Amino acid sequence: HNSSGVGPGVKVAPCLLLGACFMVGLPVNIAVIFDRKYKRYASKVNPNILLLVLNLALVDSVALTTSPLTLYTLVWGFTLGDATCQMFFFILSTCLFIR
Repeated sequence: HNSSGVGPGVKVAPCLLLGACFMVGLPVNIAVIFDRKYKRYASKVNPNILLLVLNLALVDSVALTTSPLTLYTLVWGFTLGDATCQMFFFILSTCLFIR
């Protein structure tokens, strides 16, 4: 039971946006991580660029994997316990600071 007092119609737009980010962002970040043409090009130009882009793609992928749990929280509230809540927000804040 969600006791926030917000109707379900208000939650539709954030859920659709976050779901679209997850469905598009995760495959694109995985493609960037495993793209060999980009790795060859970046290593010729500047190898540090490759490390920065791979770091960003990896951290974005980790952050996007938390999207289903965020969607669950938006719809039903956080009902999975305190330990899961702390771990969830630790992962999100770590991804934010690494970016």
